[in-house]
Amino acid sequence: VAAFKESFIAAGGTILEEVWSPLGTNDYGAYLAQIKRANPEAVFCFYAGSDAVRFVNQFDEYGLKKDIQLTSAGFMVENDVLPAQGDSALGTYSGLHWADTLDTPENKSFMKAFEERYGHEASVYAVQGYDSARVIVEALNSLNGETGNKDQLLAAISGVKFTSPRGPFSFDPDTNNVVQDIYIREVQKIDGKLRNVVLAKHDQLRDPG
Repeated sequence: VAAFKESFIAAGGTILEEVWSPLGTNDYGAYLAQIKRANPEAVFCFYAGSDAVRFVNQFDEYGLKKDIQLTSAGFMVENDVLPAQGDSALGTYSGLHWADTLDTPENKSFMKAFEERYGHEASVYAVQGYDSARVIVEALNSLNGETGNKDQLLAAISGVKFTSPRGPFSFDPDTNNVVQDIYIREVQKIDGKLRNVVLAKHDQLRDPG
């Protein structure tokens, strides 16, 4: 949230008010009332899991959705929570490093193989698990399986580059964070199912931390 705030203000945006709710909140009524009084053009928030389900549903139930654009970090409307959010999530904008609708050979192949193996669609968490394993395999292959020298192993991991289901994947040598594309997405209904449709892409972003 702090990173969003810094970038948003730097780009000329104005923050009218900040509202913080405890994790595990069941009734967001008081916080939604604050949002309604502030009457912003948009709200940016970060929730996941059951908190995400309750907030998105109540945001809609309180009538805020029709006048205020809901935006979020991508985990708030990922496909693990979208079924429980239902149409309340429609129109929500989010940013994340992956979307199940990414139209790339790598993502299509991954989605197909995952569903054939496990009987359900992949999630962002499955992609992250795959990429973590791929990093290890790529590093070990570059060393012919030799792991006795820890410095060489760390250097091999840092130097791993490949095309992931999420897009080009590598590490920032200064921070050891992943360098990756970030996708701006909108929840839409496609063939009767809620999906995060990619609207725009920001290439190879680095985590400032």
